[in-house]
Amino acid sequence: DLITEQFVVFVVSTTGQGEPPKNMKNFWKFIWRKVLPADCLVNVLYVVIALGDSSYQKYNMVGKKLYRRLKQLGATAFMGCCLGDDQHPHGYNGTLDPWLTNFWSEYLKRFPMKEGLDIIANSVLLPTRFQLKFVSTMPTTLSIPQRNSGPAQHEEQGMPEMNRGMFFALVKSNFRLTSPDHWQDVRLITLQSIHAEFKYKPGDVCMIQPSNSDENVKRFLQIMDLDPQTFFQWTARDCGSSEELGLPQPCSIDWLVRHHLDITSIPKSYFWEVLAGFSLEGKNRSQNKLQEFCSLEGQEELFSYCNRPRRNILEVLTDFPCTRKHLSLSHILDIIPAIKARAFSISSAPSNSLKELELVVAVVEYKTKLKELRKGLCSNYLAAKNSGNVIQLSIVDGTFVAPPSHRPLIMIGPGTGCSIFRSYIGERVAEHVMDNYLFFGCRYKKRDYLFKDEWEKLVKDKCLHLFLAFSRDQADKVYVQHVLKNNGLLLWNLIDIRGASILLSGNSRNMPNSVHDAFVEIFKLYGRLSEAQALSYMEHLCKEFRYQLETWS
Repeated sequence: DLITEQFVVFVVSTTGQGEPPKNMKNFWKFIWRKVLPADCLVNVLYVVIALGDSSYQKYNMVGKKLYRRLKQLGATAFMGCCLGDDQHPHGYNGTLDPWLTNFWSEYLKRFPMKEGLDIIANSVLLPTRFQLKFVSTMPTTLSIPQRNSGPAQHEEQGMPEMNRGMFFALVKSNFRLTSPDHWQDVRLITLQSIHAEFKYKPGDVCMIQPSNSDENVKRFLQIMDLDPQTFFQWTARDCGSSEELGLPQPCSIDWLVRHHLDITSIPKSYFWEVLAGFSLEGKNRSQNKLQEFCSLEGQEELFSYCNRPRRNILEVLTDFPCTRKHLSLSHILDIIPAIKARAFSISSAPSNSLKELELVVAVVEYKTKLKELRKGLCSNYLAAKNSGNVIQLSIVDGTFVAPPSHRPLIMIGPGTGCSIFRSYIGERVAEHVMDNYLFFGCRYKKRDYLFKDEWEKLVKDKCLHLFLAFSRDQADKVYVQHVLKNNGLLLWNLIDIRGASILLSGNSRNMPNSVHDAFVEIFKLYGRLSEAQALSYMEHLCKEFRYQLETWS
């Protein structure tokens, strides 16, 4: 069908090792088939909007490749590729908004609107995606998930799965790994299956579906003047929208706010557009401010008010009482995103027990200029769970391509990045594979040395070669890249002679580039390679999936 299209807009992200998202993989394989004629898309005009994060080494790789590949197949680029960057001070909108302004200007020159039609002004509020009908009495057949219920209560209530592919599990234990005097609280959480065994392999990811805290739910209900016991039924104006909502039918307002609305997320551009639309008739200072936030000239002030201090939706609605009172529940569903499941690498080895799995969770708390402490939704949700509580989760494939078990495995995992390697090491040891090399780094040996006793027992049993970097225990900071360089000859022999694979996991800020540079230096020094040859060698390792990264910002 692509061949017959006149104009196509591609919106693509990049995942894993510079790979396309799952829903694009079939198209990706097709577009790279060598049998495709060089002129098969000669009648197609296209644009590519790439969404990525410049803190990753494979930044917008898929969008860039797609843009070039379409040209190779004869298609004509209508405009240059838009590179959306989540690291931009204004998020994706920082590059997307000016690009879209230019796009619509050029598009309307090429494809003018039909006579009698006009562009809808930004100030015009569009119809909401969903129509709601309030139910006067509580339905007798409704089943509502109770997140803190035990398995018996779970079965009695016939709790529906709130998201497709997810299921419920019990919290067996939840304890702190870091010392009480350390600045960061890192937890080891053990989950127990309620019915069937967990099915996972080393490198797989557990997706946790969190809920809002009781405190934030109560606060939102109060400022929006909503009755938590009110029920409503919903229908989509567009038949294609019904699956996007994922609410019980009918649904209580309490369930909606507690389990669905991401009220502690940072507002996106459409949130501000809708609020500004309700303030058009306003004459007070706060309502005028909303108009300014939606203008091109007001973007820097919006950034200072919202993005820089990480002001969330709940706090913004508190700041604009004259506007929030106009918001209907339908508008709330449109402007507040759904809570998304968060990803955590599984830390346990499946050979230990398929009835349990373990997660390492760094509890996110930080300060901005705002008085209230910023808290990560999912990490604090998990940290508050006690033994016997129920949580909702799913298990999905990780981004690592499984390294061969008969070859040495070099693992670089500072901080909580070591979590995923605990699973790999445990499984390899169970299979009597002893060629395991772990480079672990943290700040202090006595405060945040995660799994110290486990690692040292494996070393004693000759199942693990352990290399440590404690950055704050001496005057000169020592990081994993320094320890890599200090063991350069060993690493070169493992990689070049014995065919070792390298896996890296951790924060995407500086560490991945520093580790990459350390390996390039090792290849130059011990492999006697030039700079160009060392970089080419590294690229070869990446293409062979012998150098893989799983990082996060």
